[in-house]
Amino acid sequence: MGTASAGGESAREARESYLIELGDRHGILRDDLSMSRLARAATGEHGRALREGLRAWEATTAELMRQNSLNGMLARFCLGLVDEEADILCRGMSGRDGCYDARGGERRGTCAGVIVRQA
Repeated sequence: MGTASAGGESAREARESYLIELGDRHGILRDDLSMSRLARAATGEHGRALREGLRAWEATTAELMRQNSLNGMLARFCLGLVDEEADILCRGMSGRDGCYDARGGERRGTCAGVIVRQA
């Protein structure tokens, strides 16, 4: 293992050891050890700070999940537009239902309106 990996591994082990020690101090079994359990068990200024940090983390997580969902909807919409545009381009180039007449003018009722959907 390289030094960076070894350093990361020892940092992880130190973090886990510290959390286990905190759980032991507050009477939380290792199988039940979680940030929310520690936040509820901790008292004083440290407990308050831990609960505030946990609330901020949960709010940030919820906002990220909401934004990811919106990004997914936007991506599906954009892919739908690309699919429609590609289909129109293929039809126009293949000669089937071409968009233009023999003199280069637009044919009526075919491809005149390329964008079919709007956001």
